Amino acid sequence: MAAALAEICSVYNKKTILWDLDVETRDLSRSLTVSGVEAKVVSSWVNGEREISRESLKDALIPISSDVSVLMPPDRMAESMDLVCHTDGMLIVQRIIDLARVLYDVVLVDTAGRLGPATGAILRAADIVLIVLDDTVLGITALDLYLSFVKSLVGDTERLVFLVNGVGSESLSTEQIAAELEPAHRLGAAPWRLESIPRDFKAGLWPGSGRTMYSLCQKHTRLILENVAAELGIGGTAPHKVSAFQTASEESSNKKEKKENWVSRLLGR
Repeated sequence: MAAALAEICSVYNKKTILWDLDVETRDLSRSLTVSGVEAKVVSSWVNGEREISRESLKDALIPISSDVSVLMPPDRMAESMDLVCHTDGMLIVQRIIDLARVLYDVVLVDTAGRLGPATGAILRAADIVLIVLDDTVLGITALDLYLSFVKSLVGDTERLVFLVNGVGSESLSTEQIAAELEPAHRLGAAPWRLESIPRDFKAGLWPGSGRTMYSLCQKHTRLILENVAAELGIGGTAPHKVSAFQTASEESSNKKEKKENWVSRLLGR
């Protein structure tokens, strides 16, 4: 979902950092086929070899389009664990966020649902905490416990927003999940305002393709994703707006692609 939102940001020419904080599986980076020596810079921040500065941040970022760059986890597991599990990681991520906010329009952080000192600092500093839900049929109890923890961590529940992602499999609707959780948590209607992402076979094929869910999905799903971005304040403002990117995609959908896609054309991978 983070990659799809980042691509929408690029449609609106917003300078964006897509931060993969999944230090164990690196799912986001692997799905985008992103790798490189830039991750060593992140390790150097953690072990103190380099300071976090404009120059070192530039060295750490991997551009995947003219407007979007990926910040990978550290290249070594020791530094990765120190970043997300040690209390010193809180100061490191806060410095990165402070600098990124000055230099970029949007910072999207994929925490992979894991909680620790660093992710806690990010959640507290975030303008919006987007909780993406999928395969929730048997997970309402787990979500209830997770939400209780996140609420106490974030404090301001107005920053919480839920998005049900049904692209890969059937899941409960937003209304069903809200009906289960609202009696205990009393969040109100605002956190549940986003329309669910419907099941979309093509969109589910994005990991490893060098593309994102946004560029692979059907027209209806793209419209919903654009509306989600608009609601979050990182996309356009008009609901159901068909972007120039989308129109160009549809016009060329039946032709053989002559250029590389959004991610791989720059990386050459």
